[in-house]
Parts: sequence; structure tokens; C-alpha cells
Amino acid sequence: MIKDISQGDGDLTKRLNIVTNDEIGKLSHHFNWFIGNIHSIVKEVTDTASTLGATSEELSAVAQEATAASEQEYCINLSDYG
Repeated sequence: MIKDISQGDGDLTKRLNIVTNDEIGKLSHHFNWFIGNIHSIVKEVTDTASTLGATSEELSAVAQEATAASEQEYCINLSDYG
């Protein structure tokens, strides 16, 4: 089963089947818990990156609008004093 998980192409939803309550079972339980934590961290990073990308696009659009408004104001001022 560990071999299947290791070859799972990064599928962090796979878990070990726990069939015993001995040391191997406890190890499997903690391994599953560890993979669950990694899965949560990866999801949080992915969500944050997505939000950051969207915010970056919005900021870029606002900057372009500000640049256009500034250029327009410059042209108006230039024609008033030109």
C-alpha cells in the first residue's frame, strides 16, 4: 500500500488501510495524519496563490486606469498652457 501511495503522482487523498492496532497500525495512523496535514497545507497554499493571482490582476487593472487618467490629465494641462 505504501508503494501505491508513493507512486500516486502526488495524490494526497490516498490513505493507508489500518488493519491492526500494533506498532504498524499506529505508524499507519500517524502516517495518514501526516499526509492529511500536508494535504491541508498544499490546499491552503494553492488557494492563497489563486487569491494572490486574482488580486494581482485587479491591481494591474487599477494601475493601468491610473496611468491612463494621469496621461489624460497631463494632456489637458498641456493644452491649457500650450
